[in-house]
Amino acid sequence: MIEFSSNQLFYAISGLMLFCGLMVISRRNPIASAVYLIGTLFLAAALFAYMGADFIAAIQVLVY
Repeated sequence: MIEFSSNQLFYAISGLMLFCGLMVISRRNPIASAVYLIGTLFLAAALFAYMGADFIAAIQVLVY
């Protein structure tokens, strides 16, 4: 089983969020762009949850 250190997990989530954010603005198909936007918002919530802000993570998912 692969074990991640806390820094590696943070950078992995941040890297995926950056990738999804770039894909939102680079896709010509609005449906694909919306799917990447949803991924970006869920990854932002995952980052909040990772940092211990569970309430902010839940609000992030509920609002968006």
